[in-house]
Amino acid sequence: MSKWLERWTHLCSVARRRGIPILAGHEHPDLRPDEWDGLWVYTLSLGSGIALSPALDGPSAVWVLSHELGHEFTSRQGTLFSPFATALAHVTNRENQRRWGTGHVRQPEEEAANLWGANELIPEEEWNEVEGRYPTCLKSMAKTLDLPVAAALWRARAMVQKNGAQQAQVNLDPATLEVLLREVRGQGGHQSFARSLQRAVKGATLTLTRADFNRIREYRLNVGGGFGKIYRTLMSILDRSISETGGIESFFGSNPSSVKNDHLEKLVQE
Repeated sequence: MSKWLERWTHLCSVARRRGIPILAGHEHPDLRPDEWDGLWVYTLSLGSGIALSPALDGPSAVWVLSHELGHEFTSRQGTLFSPFATALAHVTNRENQRRWGTGHVRQPEEEAANLWGANELIPEEEWNEVEGRYPTCLKSMAKTLDLPVAAALWRARAMVQKNGAQQAQVNLDPATLEVLLREVRGQGGHQSFARSLQRAVKGATLTLTRADFNRIREYRLNVGGGFGKIYRTLMSILDRSISETGGIESFFGSNPSSVKNDHLEKLVQE
């Protein structure tokens, strides 16, 4: 049995125990298949139900199903959507999926559903194994897991909630130092993050939290330009350092640091 089918079977059993019917490959008369991915709806009289678009492939259907189940288990405070004007409902569309894969999610209910889904899909032992093999590449992790990149991204964020304050030190070569320490102009999320990384450099040594490491790993997926160069350059030297240390767990150590991490609380929102 393929990995995605195993995960699908598990999620279906979770839904069955909860009494939630699933309509897979469902054609909704008011929604074109290429304009939506999933639907979670809840009414006091009928309970919950989930529908998945026929346009989804297997791995994507598994991820969307886990997300919709996440709404069931994390909130009953849904948003009203037509044509369910008398129900709590949530519709997942392609734009939502795209944003999941870049981490740009602002709504607390969406974040909670993604985190629940990622935790339910990928047990911690499996995550640790695949992260150990590809510590700096979320795309490779997702391919190995047979899931969309968004699933790996949100599973990594779930682990940051547990281990984000762990710290490691990495020695930077002159070329990396030059890229990292260049003057940062302007204001914004990337500017603030780059300046915080610069402040974490003492001599040629960068002290990095696991939360910030994960943030760099995420940004490497989709950020270009000057900031993209910073993230790619840092991740290249981090990849070598992790390998030389014996793996990501050895690199960061086993005990969380007590040092306050200003980015940890903001990670899901960034």
